[in-house]
Amino acid sequence: METRANYVLIGVFALSGFLGILAFFLWFANIQLDRQFAYYDIDFVSVSGLGEASDVRFAGLPVGQVVDVRLSPRQDGSVRVRVEVDAETPVRTDSIATIEAQGVTGVAYVGISAGTP
Repeated sequence: METRANYVLIGVFALSGFLGILAFFLWFANIQLDRQFAYYDIDFVSVSGLGEASDVRFAGLPVGQVVDVRLSPRQDGSVRVRVEVDAETPVRTDSIATIEAQGVTGVAYVGISAGTP
């Protein structure tokens, strides 16, 4: 006495469940696959408390993150910080980048001023 199992139906059900769970996690993580970024290299004298994945804020709004921190290739003792900013952020030629501390904890982030319109 052999029971008849429908392996194709079980496989389709398992595969659709896996794809559903994957789609849920992508939605939950709010991943945007078509997002465009602009990269800027900024030289600072000191970057105390700043590290990779620190926030970048434009006029107080979070617009990106720090992707690399290293010594400047100019060999002048400064530190070069590469930031990844949303491509639609209106960074102008007279915008100024500073390192600022957030709240009581003192977590450092890069703040970019709006500049002149």
